[in-house]
Amino acid sequence: MKLHLNSLLHKNRSLGFVFVGLLLPLGGAPQLSAHSDCRQKVEKADYKLHQAIAEHGPRSRQADHWRHELTEARERCWTSSHQWWDEHGQRWRSDRDGYDPDYDGDIDRR
Repeated sequence: MKLHLNSLLHKNRSLGFVFVGLLLPLGGAPQLSAHSDCRQKVEKADYKLHQAIAEHGPRSRQADHWRHELTEARERCWTSSHQWWDEHGQRWRSDRDGYDPDYDGDIDRR
């Protein structure tokens, strides 16, 4: 009887660990999704900005529009998670050091 009870407790404990293991990733899913959403919006705006610059020039209305969209996307990420996606460095940044909302890499602003 004692052996049967230990075996039953062991199985229940194992099931508990499996259950908790399945739930843990779900707790991080909303933040992961928000992170992914931020990154996608920054990547899209950055791509569209470079495309507009190539097609219409760096000082075009289209480039200005996508420059504005890129700035807004980065600001939304910063506001929601105090991070911003650095498309050129391909990484999340958690400081404002080096953050230039107007950066597009193509305009000499001197």
